[in-house]
Amino acid sequence: MKKAVFTSIIIAGFCVFLLMQSPRFNSSGDELPTFAPDIPPPIEQSCLITELLPDGLIYVYFHANGETGYMDFEEYIVGVLAAEMPASFELDALRAQAVAARSFILYRIQVYRAHGTPPEHHGADSCTNFAHCVAWRSIDEARERWGDNADRYESRLREAVESTRGVYMTHDGGVVRAFFFAMSNGRTENVEDVWSANLPYLRSVESVGYEHTANFETQVEIPVTEFVDLLRAERPELLVGGILSEAIGEITHTDGGRVARIQIGNQSFRGVEIRRIFGLRSADFEISTDDEYVYFTVRGFGHGVGMSQHGANALARQGLDWREILMTYYYGVEIP
Repeated sequence: MKKAVFTSIIIAGFCVFLLMQSPRFNSSGDELPTFAPDIPPPIEQSCLITELLPDGLIYVYFHANGETGYMDFEEYIVGVLAAEMPASFELDALRAQAVAARSFILYRIQVYRAHGTPPEHHGADSCTNFAHCVAWRSIDEARERWGDNADRYESRLREAVESTRGVYMTHDGGVVRAFFFAMSNGRTENVEDVWSANLPYLRSVESVGYEHTANFETQVEIPVTEFVDLLRAERPELLVGGILSEAIGEITHTDGGRVARIQIGNQSFRGVEIRRIFGLRSADFEISTDDEYVYFTVRGFGHGVGMSQHGANALARQGLDWREILMTYYYGVEIP
């Protein structure tokens, strides 16, 4: 008995020591914590959740009503699933989403504990603003949306979370920054083509099987004057001449098939910039103009990094389990 207690004390002390060794990071000024070198040193799988959330509670800022509060971490993951993925998706897709969300949230908490939480969190570990952290929806609200399917859908989400309780992904011993998004264009993106630096487990992979899904391909039409005004609001020095069709130049693409850069007049824009400026569903777009309107044909939905949720559902329908789905989208990760 004494030996067991002594061993537990040593293990707990080692976990605390590892947490205290996290280096100070440099901020890049974007809304997401920077990539390299802000990846903390490895923390043992058995230590991370208990050390970050020793009582099993996560402190959350609920941006819709401006309140903060504690809730059970796994119950929080249920609410994340309710907001982030259709409850009608295959159970193994929901399980994959639960593990990806748990990994993503734990990574961010680890960073924030070392360097302080961002102002948007009001001191909390996480927030419910999908543009900053992950989306979240209370089960009561979700049940209202689900209607007659409420009992079945809630049961499915709870099964997905409970059957993966405490599981998260690691790479080289460190928790994975597990980005995910709604719908790919046929491939995911190398992370450095969207954000700032390379992460070895976020590489471009094939993601197919849902090309006939509603809104896989969408159309956007913008008057030429509005198109130029919006671009010039970003780049006041933009010159396009009198005929826009002659000003749209070379387009290059990423490994994931999205627009890397597009030349418009005297300015070169990243594809992700064009997506943001015009509110496109993804950076995989074709562009044309008749010099009265600009036409975008857009494929997919989301930034394209990490796991495609519709892709996960397609793989689950093919018979892959949640571990196989995750290892498809996150290269070289370890899952207990």
